[in-house]
Amino acid sequence: MESEKRQSVSLFLFMSVFALTLAARPLLAKAKGPEGVTAIVSDLDDTIRISNSADKLKVGFNGLFTKKVFTGMATLVDEVLATNGSARLEPTTQDQDLFHVLSNSPRFLMGIVKSLLNQFNYPKRTVHLRSWLTERNKIAFKTKELKSIADDLPQNSSLLLWGDNVEYDPLVYTNFQTKNPTRVYDIYIRRVRREKPASKSVKLFYTAFDIAYSEVKAKRLKVESALKVAHDILKETRFSNIIPDFAVCPTEPPSEIYNLKDLATQDPKLIRTAARIWGKILKTCR
Repeated sequence: MESEKRQSVSLFLFMSVFALTLAARPLLAKAKGPEGVTAIVSDLDDTIRISNSADKLKVGFNGLFTKKVFTGMATLVDEVLATNGSARLEPTTQDQDLFHVLSNSPRFLMGIVKSLLNQFNYPKRTVHLRSWLTERNKIAFKTKELKSIADDLPQNSSLLLWGDNVEYDPLVYTNFQTKNPTRVYDIYIRRVRREKPASKSVKLFYTAFDIAYSEVKAKRLKVESALKVAHDILKETRFSNIIPDFAVCPTEPPSEIYNLKDLATQDPKLIRTAARIWGKILKTCR
C-alpha cells in the first residue's frame, strides 16, 4: 500500500512539474556543442536486443531465434551520428567506424546479429563478437576491444558508451573512462536489474529517449532529433518493447538525467514530451 502511494506521488509530481513549462520563462542561451566527432560503442544484449541475458537458458534461445529490439534505439543512433558523427568525419574515416556493437555473444552468431541490425534499420556499423574458444574472459575481451576501437578512431573523437547492468558493462566502461577521461563523453547503462553501479559517472537509463534527452542537455543532440526518438516510443503499442517484463519497471525518472533545473534551461516542447513518455511508463509500472 505504501509503495503504491509513493508511486502515485512520483507520477503526480513529475507530471505537475513538467506541466509548468507551458508557461516557462524564456530559455537560457545555449552553450556551444562539442567540436569533435561522436562515436558510439554499444553492447548488444539487453541494450539493443531484448534478450533477458540474466537467464542463461533464455538468452541462448533468444540469441538464436528472437528478433526483438528496444524501441527507439536505431533512431537514436541515426540522430547522434547525423548530428556529431558522419557530418564531421575525415575523408579517410568510414561511417561504420563511428558505430560499434561490442558484445560477448559468440562469434558464430555474427550473421544473425548483422541480420537483426539490418532488419531494424541500424546504420552502418562494425560488430565485435567474442570467440568462445580463445577468448574465455568476458571482461578482458570487452576491455581489449574497447581500447582497440578507441585507438583506431580519429583523434578528435570521443565515445558514448552504452550498456546494461546485467553483467560487466559498468565495470568495463568506467575502467576505460578512468584511464582515458578525455575520450569518453558519457556512459549510459540500461537499468535491467535493481542494482545500481557504484560509479557516479554512470547515467542509468530506461529508454532511448532518456539518452536523447541527456544528449540534448549536453549540447550534442538537437531537440528535433530527440523528438524523433520520442515519436518511436510514444507510438509503440507493445510496452514490452520499451521495458520488458524481466526488467526493472521504474517508479520515477532517473535523477542522473532529469532535474528541476531543466524547466529553465530546456525547450518546453522537449519537457512536455518527456512528461508524456514518463506518464506512459509510470502509468504502466505503478
